[in-house]
Amino acid sequence: MIQRTYSTLLYVCAFVNAVLFSLIIFNVDPQSAGFVGFFLFYSTLYLWLFGFVYGISMMIYKRFFGEHRAFVSVQMVTRQSMLVGALMSGLMILQSFSLLTWYNVILFVAVISLVEYLFVSKKVFYARKSL
Repeated sequence: MIQRTYSTLLYVCAFVNAVLFSLIIFNVDPQSAGFVGFFLFYSTLYLWLFGFVYGISMMIYKRFFGEHRAFVSVQMVTRQSMLVGALMSGLMILQSFSLLTWYNVILFVAVISLVEYLFVSKKVFYARKSL
């Protein structure tokens, strides 16, 4: 029950962030907004991407693995959604500073992949340690 509430709350937050993101796009002048506008734009973008990727991932898990398996893997889906949101937002930040080149993309993807690997290996390490 808690996972269903968590998912529902995350969907609502993603919708609210999508509305806030669209309000920022249509009402904030990027030339005069400064750091606050920059921060609001990318933070709402990240939160919307996080919720969107989470929703799509949960739908895929429910479709292919069933309801129970989808809610067992909420922690993994949340972590991967955060990382994909960070990847997309980070690439957009690099593009805004004209730093988006192929080697920066490869480096950024490698860093995100390393973080995911560290999370997975930490879980395996603690599983072995408890044996």
